[in-house]
Amino acid sequence: MLGLQNMASSSSDSSSGSSSASQGFSSTYEFMEQPLSPIDSFNQRSEHNKTLDKGVGTGGGPLLSWENLTYSVKVREKKKMHMRTILHGISGEIYPGEVVGLLGPSGAGKTTLLNVLAGRIEGGVLNGKVLFRGKKRVPGVFRRKVAYVEQEDVMFPMLTVEETIMFAARLRLSNKQYSQLQKVERVASVIQQLRLSHVKSSPIGDNLNRGVSGGEKKRVSIGVGMVTDPDMLVLDEPTSGLDSNSAEMVVELVRDITRSRGIASVMTVHQPNSNMLRCFDRLLLVSQGHLVYFGSAEAAIQYFESKGFPCPLRQNPADFFIDVMSLNNRSPEELEESRRRIAFLAQSFGEAMHPTAKLSLSYGGMYEKMPASPQDPGTGILTHGTLSGSALEWGMTADETPPERINWFYELQTLIYRDILTTVRHLSFASAVGINSISVLLLLGLLFYKIGNEVTSIQNRIGLFFSLTMNSTYGIMSHYLYVYFKSKDIMLSERGSGSYRMSTFYISKLVVYLPIAVLSSWVYFIGIYFMAGLQPGAAKVFTSLMLFTVLLVVTMGVTLMVGSFISTYDLASVVCAMIVTTWVIFGGHLANAGELLAVISWMQYISPAFYAYEGMVATEFNGLKLHCQANNGLCMARGEDVVKLYKLDQFTVGQCAVIVFGMAVAYNVLAYMSLRWKAKPKYLWV
Repeated sequence: MLGLQNMASSSSDSSSGSSSASQGFSSTYEFMEQPLSPIDSFNQRSEHNKTLDKGVGTGGGPLLSWENLTYSVKVREKKKMHMRTILHGISGEIYPGEVVGLLGPSGAGKTTLLNVLAGRIEGGVLNGKVLFRGKKRVPGVFRRKVAYVEQEDVMFPMLTVEETIMFAARLRLSNKQYSQLQKVERVASVIQQLRLSHVKSSPIGDNLNRGVSGGEKKRVSIGVGMVTDPDMLVLDEPTSGLDSNSAEMVVELVRDITRSRGIASVMTVHQPNSNMLRCFDRLLLVSQGHLVYFGSAEAAIQYFESKGFPCPLRQNPADFFIDVMSLNNRSPEELEESRRRIAFLAQSFGEAMHPTAKLSLSYGGMYEKMPASPQDPGTGILTHGTLSGSALEWGMTADETPPERINWFYELQTLIYRDILTTVRHLSFASAVGINSISVLLLLGLLFYKIGNEVTSIQNRIGLFFSLTMNSTYGIMSHYLYVYFKSKDIMLSERGSGSYRMSTFYISKLVVYLPIAVLSSWVYFIGIYFMAGLQPGAAKVFTSLMLFTVLLVVTMGVTLMVGSFISTYDLASVVCAMIVTTWVIFGGHLANAGELLAVISWMQYISPAFYAYEGMVATEFNGLKLHCQANNGLCMARGEDVVKLYKLDQFTVGQCAVIVFGMAVAYNVLAYMSLRWKAKPKYLWV
């Protein structure tokens, strides 16, 4: 951390070194024999950057401009709630064809600012103005014209690189504007531009499955956004977790794409090296929610030097900027000194933007006010980098009509196809479902093998149907809750870009999950049914199988409802376990259905397992003739007597079927409504 007195005392020596080093490109040949310092390397910028610095080629007005952004959140400290301001009156703009780097120490508010600009901020209080092409943003239009690349690469690990980008193209590009061949060509072009051709057939991978590298995965995330040809690219820490070489490649690719396509790009980068800094046309530096500098990346060093903070000769400029803007918590004195330094930088930049502004903070004479003008090249503040009223009115005419969405049925077909691929390739999930079906078939089939028609078979028959009922609910919830949560995480990411409708997402899950759940459950149900020697009549088999199947649909609806409503998988697992336990207790087997206390008897009537179990037991025992032995004290020759004994005759089989079917519809409707409510973006717009 830079100390105030240390910087002041070494100002002259460092200034001379920094000044000579800042000559940069012009003295490259003169110092060819010597290794370049970070400052020299940083100042070797392309002619394109210098053209932008002069305001040439900006396409008229800013693509995105923001004025006096203030954002506050409610926090609790010492058992009291109060509002904490995260952003303090930040203004700026970004032009087509330029790359803006958003830098700052941890907790500076750079990600918050990025999310505000991208329309991805939730909660709190947001004030100010953000204009897109000179007009107020229309959420439906803005979300689909801005590609947002999150810090975490949220993608299906089972899909290949080409499939991942292709599905993004199929879901986001209208069929009326793009043919299938044009979509394929666009995906191929994006893959080539991002240098992913050699891994296009490789799976994305995750912690459990080997796939592409971290840098390649980040480029795939960029490709997913770029395939729709957005007007602006927003990236949150795209270099996080990458090695230096991969990080540089990602930033360089963003720069090349920005310039070749004439879009605008803004990204947060924690600690870029000097090579990465050269890719930025402008730097936006924030500290403690205050704007410290926004202007030419090349002139940033000179600007800080003009304020009394020269960059050491061989220090990475980015590290120097962050060091100057960081709080020093080593001691109370150093903390106070760093706070005053940050306040001075924020106030100085505010004065440079508005020379007539008065100081609102006192610095106790520790800093000397240095005059600065927006037109002074030494300040590093560009004329086109200031947010004025004329600049806000200068923007291009915006098309406020949302981009046309693809056909509903085509969207559903695409999501179904993607879900089939990801589910079938999910080896652990497929193995778990298969092992469960085979193990249940063998265990229950052998346990209840040929139970016969003796009176003693009554307990076996009732126990068998109870086991089938409970295994279906446990199996569905344990297997499908996890895969649904994985899909939901990706959906929430894609939902922010308006990739598809919630109706198609939910229906695609049912279309893919239900056949797998039903067919795998039918394997052991039908096998056990005939191994146990239950009544073989077609009507009996079909009725029991129908009740069992509808119970599967109910359970799937409850699973998706819990998964949609609850945000974390761990809590959802606990809730599902509690639901199944309740179904078991009030399923009609552990306690006689007609002898429950009135205060809790109602709970059996909200348990779908109770109706399915009662219906299957009644179907099996109705018409069944039992063989009584002479020495048996209790003999019930008719199956109907057993049903009455266990109080499982409260509803007819038909009524049970209708009630369970109604529950299946109700729970799936509730699941869809929960998904729409929880997944609906609640972003703040100004």
